[in-house]
Amino acid sequence: MMNMPWKWFAAAAALAFAPVSFAQTPPQYTIDLNSITVPSLPGLHSFVHAQGSPAVSSRWLLIGGRTNGLHEFTHSSDGGTVPPKNAFPPSQANRTLWVVDPVTKQAWQAPLPSTPAIADALGTTNASAVQDGNTLYVIGGYGLNSTTQQMTTFPALTSIQVDQTINAIVAGQPFTQYLQQTSTYYDCPAAGMAAYTPCFNTASSKCKPGPGWAACQQQAQTDCLEVQKKATAACGQAVQKGAVKGLPTDTGYYAKVAGGGMQKVGNVFWLVFGQDFEGLYSVNEGDYGKWPVSQVYTERFTAMWFGMLQNKLTAAVLNVIPSDPNSNQFHRRDLNVLSVLDSDGTTPLVAAYGGVFVPGENTGYQQPIYLKGGANPMTATPVLDPYAQMMSQYECATLRMFDANAKAMTTAFFGGISLYYLNPQTKKLSLDSGLPFINTLSVLTRNADGSHTEFVRSAPMAGYLGSNALFIPNPTVARTSGGIIALNPLTQKTLAGWFYGGIQANAPQNGTSTASSAVYEVWLTPGSPPANYWLPAVPPSLTSIKQVRE
Repeated sequence: MMNMPWKWFAAAAALAFAPVSFAQTPPQYTIDLNSITVPSLPGLHSFVHAQGSPAVSSRWLLIGGRTNGLHEFTHSSDGGTVPPKNAFPPSQANRTLWVVDPVTKQAWQAPLPSTPAIADALGTTNASAVQDGNTLYVIGGYGLNSTTQQMTTFPALTSIQVDQTINAIVAGQPFTQYLQQTSTYYDCPAAGMAAYTPCFNTASSKCKPGPGWAACQQQAQTDCLEVQKKATAACGQAVQKGAVKGLPTDTGYYAKVAGGGMQKVGNVFWLVFGQDFEGLYSVNEGDYGKWPVSQVYTERFTAMWFGMLQNKLTAAVLNVIPSDPNSNQFHRRDLNVLSVLDSDGTTPLVAAYGGVFVPGENTGYQQPIYLKGGANPMTATPVLDPYAQMMSQYECATLRMFDANAKAMTTAFFGGISLYYLNPQTKKLSLDSGLPFINTLSVLTRNADGSHTEFVRSAPMAGYLGSNALFIPNPTVARTSGGIIALNPLTQKTLAGWFYGGIQANAPQNGTSTASSAVYEVWLTPGSPPANYWLPAVPPSLTSIKQVRE
């Protein structure tokens, strides 16, 4: 595990919650939703998806997730002698693969493969996934291990050939030949540590007691950290060339992640934050250590490589950026991990927006973290941004857009769970540290100078929805690298894509909820919006984000 400098946290903290101007120009477009019906489509949330090529009509492939609403908040009984009820009952896990055509409004289904390891790993909730061309990579996720009958976070990586699988399901044919799985990962951080240890032992042993001993030890550490870095990098390069003989491996320690996110930059897949949850869920701290067995936030950016070596799915952990021991900013799960563009319109960043829970508090994170230089796993750097995001701290459907003229990157967040909500009577933001479900669409823009502006749409959505839902872009709309919609070519009302699934609640707090089967067309219309269509996402009685936090 590489040790990274953490001066960025101190610098960012000094700027955190800086004053924000209220004289902001609202977005020059509107975003509107139109409900459509796809018969027989199930309610799903916390699932992963892929989109077929135009050769298969850009149909969706939906995998995993759950068919019920928000999980129950369970605990043990009879003085801790009776285990809690399973808050994620296997009967409500989605163990069906779905293919959806939103244009013809058709849906097809097929059961998961009979192979237990593959079926279990693809029947999880809150797995991470990235589609790379015609391959969907699915990793981690929480669910039932059918062999042990224990709830666990899975270590497996599964690759799926998207077009072939979609075609097979539509035709009612077998598709298991298009799936591969591994739980073995070449461990380059271990290779680096294997080089560091003898280096330091040798170098430090030459340090003579007395004056200069501490400086000698420090120099030995500095020199050997460079040896470690080179060995880690050499391991990653060797894996990608197929020269894997003798390299250390692990059985999925870094892959056991639920509630995190994954994005690809160059040839590097970044698995970001989340948790390794083992055993049954409980809200009673007295149950911890037994129910659940453990709950460990990963608190890291993990750089990985996936590919085929000798026609076999192969994976490697290239490097790890761990949490700063003096900060809790990596202690996040259930957040939005997105690929966004820097102001030049070409440089990719991995963005971590929101997340829960701040240690010791039932609240969410507000400051974005941007991973810069993600194409190089050895030098990539996370940067904590000073802006405090007001809306949608929990994972929700998101639409990403880039304005090449303004050099601005915008992300639209469709509701979900939020630290702030738009009061329907006052049309002002109000704080609810209990993290309610909201019915508000918001947009967060990272401007050319790195500053942020945030607006909320004054008109509510159709309900309290969006949490663990997905936005799937219309493949006919012009997009930049990373699948981000290009705003400038749009000259008229355009079907940007579809918003599907997620948790739908009947109240912000203490209500009931279901898994939504609703599909909404998302229409993007360039031009000046009607008056008060967008409202600044800052409480108008306050003059700075710092005051909001206080």
